[in-house]
Amino acid sequence: MNSFKARRHTFRLVLFFAASGLFVLPGNVNQIEAQTIRTESKNTTRWEWSDDGWRRRVEIQGKAEFTEDYSDVRSISERGFLRLEEDLKGQSQRLEVRPDQSGQLVRKYFVNGESRPLDENGRKWVAALLLTAVRQGAIDADGRVKTILRQRGVKGVLEEIATIKGDRAKRIYFQALLKNESLKRSDLQSVLEALRTQISSDYDKANVLKQSVDLFLADSTLSKSYFQLISTIDSDYEQRQTLVVVLQKHNLSEAVLAQMLDSLAAISSDYEKANL
Repeated sequence: MNSFKARRHTFRLVLFFAASGLFVLPGNVNQIEAQTIRTESKNTTRWEWSDDGWRRRVEIQGKAEFTEDYSDVRSISERGFLRLEEDLKGQSQRLEVRPDQSGQLVRKYFVNGESRPLDENGRKWVAALLLTAVRQGAIDADGRVKTILRQRGVKGVLEEIATIKGDRAKRIYFQALLKNESLKRSDLQSVLEALRTQISSDYDKANVLKQSVDLFLADSTLSKSYFQLISTIDSDYEQRQTLVVVLQKHNLSEAVLAQMLDSLAAISSDYEKANL
């Protein structure tokens, strides 16, 4: 194979992996980067995670309600189901939960493909995997945030977000928290500080800021922190998109307009600056 064909073959491989959603770590083509995939349709939520032969998967069809500590499922809508699966070093566990005709949940538990009673070890496995999926896959984020707010307040929700690894799931939790209408000024300031340190993705950070613009513009101190956080977005495009949302608001104060002009000056791209 000549050098041109070799480069073309490599390029095709890169396209294949990109289209497949797989990411190859440099120096080891057999090692696939750990990834989290969550897809939603009208009736299905699915979370998957895999890393070097260890695979975990949670799928919910229909609507499921969980116990308060998310250690188990409490109810599933008619014709729905919950399925938990894990494969590790040749050992597998699987739990399937479906409602019967009376609405009572029927649990079927399998170890290495063989049906087993759901014993104490099995229940611990279910609790650990379900909580991991709820956290890292942002499953039922609105419900979980409400529960934590009731139990431990805003501080508890921010501590929960700190345990989440992916920016996408963190963003969903931040958005769920900011939907709460009872947040105080000090709570909102804490959220901005956490958002600064917790999310590195420009896209996810910008999306939280765009959704919550009304919460932060009414207070001069909060608006100052809000614009300072916008300036931490590296992408000129995402900065501009966030500032566009601000500009679409009516009756902006002179202080907010001045802060926005400062943010405009921080955009390095002439194209994005001109568009704004």
